[in-house]
Parts: sequence; structure tokens; C-alpha cells
Amino acid sequence: YGKVGCMSSSFWWDDQNFEYALLPSTFLDSNTLPVIYMDSGTSGSLGGEAQCAIYTKEIYDYSINEYNFIEDYNIYRYVDIGGEHSEYYWGQRFYIPIQHL
Repeated sequence: YGKVGCMSSSFWWDDQNFEYALLPSTFLDSNTLPVIYMDSGTSGSLGGEAQCAIYTKEIYDYSINEYNFIEDYNIYRYVDIGGEHSEYYWGQRFYIPIQHL
């Protein structure tokens, strides 16, 4: 795949397996990096979306530092201040990944 859209992703799932097991075992050629968009909100009934924003930032930073993604060129991140983990909020910001992907 050449383009990836991650809206309010659960990078934290399974004790952060995505960050600590999957990403380090993945080889990405810097000449053929995909375009990645990731976002998260900051609100939610149990604070989960705020924590999701932290994990999303970690994955974003890891991608830049370890795989040489270039901010606002082939990797994008958006934080929806006050946004929650729901279709209502995803729908309001859906135009953003479409512009980048």
C-alpha cells in the first residue's frame, strides 16, 4: 500500500505491541516509504482518547526518527482538541486525511 490513513488508532492495544514488536520488526525502504496520516482527539469519557494522542505522537516520532519519514511530506499528524473516539468527530475531520492522501 502506498498510503495509510490512521484515524484515532489504537496503537496502545496489546501492551503497545504495534510500537514495541511490529514496528521494530518491519523493514521500510526509505526510497519507497508510504504516505501516512494519523490523528487523534484529546477528550473522552474515560480519558482514553487523550492517552491515544500520546501513543499516536510516539508512533509519529518513531516513524520520523527510525524510518526517516519527513514531517508534512510523507507523514502527517493532526490532533483534534476536544475530539473524541467516535464517528461524529472522525466525520468532522475526514477532509483532512483526504487532502494529504
